[in-house]
Amino acid sequence: MKENPVFASLSGIVEDLKRDFGDVIVGIMLFGSAVKEEKPRDIDVLIIYEDSTPFEKKTTLLEKLNLIEEKNKKMHFQVLKLSQIWLSLFKAEPWIITALSNGIILYQKGDSLECLKKIALYTSYFFEEKTERLIERARRSLKKVERAKVEMFEKLSEAVIEALQILLLIDKKLVFEKKRIIDAVKKYYKDILGEELDEIIELLFLYEKYLEEGTIRIKIEEMDHFLKKARIFLKKVKDLILQKIRKKESNKQIEHEALQKSF
Repeated sequence: MKENPVFASLSGIVEDLKRDFGDVIVGIMLFGSAVKEEKPRDIDVLIIYEDSTPFEKKTTLLEKLNLIEEKNKKMHFQVLKLSQIWLSLFKAEPWIITALSNGIILYQKGDSLECLKKIALYTSYFFEEKTERLIERARRSLKKVERAKVEMFEKLSEAVIEALQILLLIDKKLVFEKKRIIDAVKKYYKDILGEELDEIIELLFLYEKYLEEGTIRIKIEEMDHFLKKARIFLKKVKDLILQKIRKKESNKQIEHEALQKSF
């Protein structure tokens, strides 16, 4: 046992408990910050007792531990029966795994605490492995979400640019390249398309910047906002295209009728 104030304060208590309750106590273990610190704020001690302990004996044990806690305010006892320890290990409860894995045995009946310690260490390893697998799965899911966001943006971006290009073609303006198409639309249709044009162009450039950095660092709600804006804008462009097509068809009809009258 290490020579430090914590162990010095516990040695007498452990001997008294062994003397008076050695027949029912399975083990006594120091856990928590007191394991590593010489001057801890709290001294946590785990007391494990047999399930078959008579009620009167258990009551006497708890009363004694309460008296010790009243005399030493830093001392705290966690009292559990053996079946509760096994159940906590089975459930992989973090606190019991940590307590048994890192704790220091002060007393044990046979090698009972050594066995529990080994099981806790194994469970801890398994728990950490499982946690790592879950984290890795979450990372993969996050990457899929990021890829889906990128694909959605790219498709929306293509739809917006194609719609603008068609709008220009209707007016016999053949323009290629995204930047030139946007510049041309701003020049000829800014007054018609209004604020929606400025908003969609701003979003396009913002998301393109994110793409260049390798990811779209935005929340799903923001993507929903962009999707809503894109849909409204595309509908406005579509309506404008249809309006221009109808006007052209109407003009052709007028020209055709005028031509027929001339003969």
